[in-house]
Amino acid sequence: MAQMTLRHLIWVKCRQKIRAIFVHMKKDQQRLKFLEPVVRRVFRTILDAHPEIADRLGDYAASNIRIDVRDAPFCMILQPSKREIGVYCRNAKVKFDAQISGSFMTLLKLAEGGGDGDSLFFNRDIEISGDTEAVVALRNALDDSDIDIIRESLAAFGVLGLPLRVGYRVFQDMRPIVEGMFAP
Repeated sequence: MAQMTLRHLIWVKCRQKIRAIFVHMKKDQQRLKFLEPVVRRVFRTILDAHPEIADRLGDYAASNIRIDVRDAPFCMILQPSKREIGVYCRNAKVKFDAQISGSFMTLLKLAEGGGDGDSLFFNRDIEISGDTEAVVALRNALDDSDIDIIRESLAAFGVLGLPLRVGYRVFQDMRPIVEGMFAP
């Protein structure tokens, strides 16, 4: 629980900074090319570390899957077979085969194989549209992958991510202690 709380606080701060950038953007700018290199590097690093994801997707690897982060001013279009990811303004009119939308923390939890996708769907914490089988295939592929998005995102930046990786590792080691302090 303490881990999610810290992640949530970090996300809130990042979201505020991202929104400040978006306020100054032109209204007609749809593709967020300044974010794409960072997001693409993380996406490809995760695919390299977990090649079974593309294998498990099967025919759905060719699908364009839109990830709509509700509490962020952008969305992403995954193209697993091409190892590509595009970052767009949330309101951009972009073609996709399937879409999953939810809060950042909910989508992060799902990507790491946590949470029950069915209950999140029926509680309306996530919404799925388009080719739902592609989203289910993605979810199943991620479930079997044992991904730690934060750790692997930081690993994507090599030496530059080292101080953050060390801090994250210390936090992971201290998590049981912190949780024990707040346990009933």
